[in-house]
Amino acid sequence: MQDWLSTQPPTHDWHTLSDNPLLILVGLTGVGKTTTVNAMRDIGVRFRLLPNRRALTDALMIAEMQRRDGDPVVPVHDRGMRFAYTRRYREQHAGGMAHVMAQLWTNLDEPLLFDGLRGVNEIQAAIELFPNARFLVLTAPNGERVLRLIERRDVFDQAPAASSLQTLEETSDSIASEIRDEMSGVIEEAFVTEILGLVEAGAIDVGELRGKLKIVSAESQNYDPVGTLNTLLALAPERTLVGDTVAFSAEKIAQIVKTSWG
Repeated sequence: MQDWLSTQPPTHDWHTLSDNPLLILVGLTGVGKTTTVNAMRDIGVRFRLLPNRRALTDALMIAEMQRRDGDPVVPVHDRGMRFAYTRRYREQHAGGMAHVMAQLWTNLDEPLLFDGLRGVNEIQAAIELFPNARFLVLTAPNGERVLRLIERRDVFDQAPAASSLQTLEETSDSIASEIRDEMSGVIEEAFVTEILGLVEAGAIDVGELRGKLKIVSAESQNYDPVGTLNTLLALAPERTLVGDTVAFSAEKIAQIVKTSWG
């Protein structure tokens, strides 16, 4: 952890994050949070970046659950297992990641940025715990998120998947029908035909697609993005900005943030 951040205050000069100006990103995997943060930095939005959600999950959430189970503290890469650990943590600590953030201390007074919070539970807690926080909600359709996850090929985006489709010749009407059924209710209909076309053209591997669908589906079930946004708009509308990362470029959203919040 950075030398300006601690889970225990080393001296009396340290304070909790609730005392800092804080910008919290809200959004699921693939909505464009990292791209937006980079764009904000490029145009001179002033902030110090906190360890991201993944890092704090590893160091403080999953590690605590493993210790409670009497298991060795080891990295967990499978997204399904991570969801199980973080779900248990939320059951034991109201607020989930917001609860983790409330345990952190800093000796800085400058604006801090956190990537990011998810779900009604975390947002409700953050609104109360961090009165100086503002929230930037980033959104994208599930179909777009799946395509971005496939394109970025992040080793972290792993989930158990069925055996992959290796060749175009193996594409069949039955497989296309199975994939369409798996996408139903997860992917917006406008994306289904596009994604099937990419599968049939050999541009997307079926196994990889199924893995990304599981990630997107699990996140939607665990974190309820619509409910999360509605909670912010109901409880903290004056502290909330919403950016559609399909309709607007990261540069445009960054400029809106700079104009609105400096």
